[in-house]
Amino acid sequence: MVMTRSKIRGRLGVAALCVAILAFAGNCTLGPLQALLFHFTVDEVVAEGATSEVHKAFYPVAVNLKKHFVRVSGHLDTKGATPPDSVTVTIAGEDQDTGKSNQRITLKMSIKVDGSFTATKRIKRDIPAGTVQTISANPRSADIPAGSEIWACIDIAKKKGDLAPASDCHGGNTGDTPTADVRIVEIQDDAFVPKTLRILAGETVRWVLRGSRNNHTTTELESNDWSSGKIFLQNGDFFEHTFGASTDGRIFLYYCVTHRDCCQMQGSVLVGSTGAPPPGY
Repeated sequence: MVMTRSKIRGRLGVAALCVAILAFAGNCTLGPLQALLFHFTVDEVVAEGATSEVHKAFYPVAVNLKKHFVRVSGHLDTKGATPPDSVTVTIAGEDQDTGKSNQRITLKMSIKVDGSFTATKRIKRDIPAGTVQTISANPRSADIPAGSEIWACIDIAKKKGDLAPASDCHGGNTGDTPTADVRIVEIQDDAFVPKTLRILAGETVRWVLRGSRNNHTTTELESNDWSSGKIFLQNGDFFEHTFGASTDGRIFLYYCVTHRDCCQMQGSVLVGSTGAPPPGY
């Protein structure tokens, strides 16, 4: 199976909210949950009949999802182009150290004339700690053109009847729709480029591997707000972290676990009107 990377800009992860709330402190058990409305912009065409990797995430703690139900629903706007009849989304997890598969969810979603879609699936396995989760999409009958926009809700509940109605996830860009930009930091050899990045609260930072050297991480220094794990294995692999409204005015220092001591591989993210980071960052 051939995977292409960095196709869709945004955030999509079954357990992302749970991990953020717990701040990596122990296991996470989900009850009835209506996730926020997530907004995506398609950077490059997602070809009809081809399986394309659209997102990758790392889960440092276990997330208890076994026997829960997940519903994905939302709206696809292809900007006037003919939309695909359906899209198959595969969420696959594997242990970052052994590469052994530990989770797989397949959702086939029909795309209606108005661009709406929905699919519900029962989750068979928990997400173990140390899982690298890859999300792939495979459209049928037509491409998803570059520039298309996607709004998607992820709902998780122990009982199927507790899931919010798919109609509650309305399409279109409303005032409640996150529209955070994605800012890029490239991992070049043993350095983060740019080393210091100033962003606005609400924006997302994406670290992308560029080059042949791997075995890197991006790990927040002081509060463990994020840690990618060693998921940067080949050119184009990436990790994202979104800096919410509460981060305004803060300075985040981060480093590569593997190359901090030998190569001073470290960087900083300045959110809002903050001062300069300490020397070396």
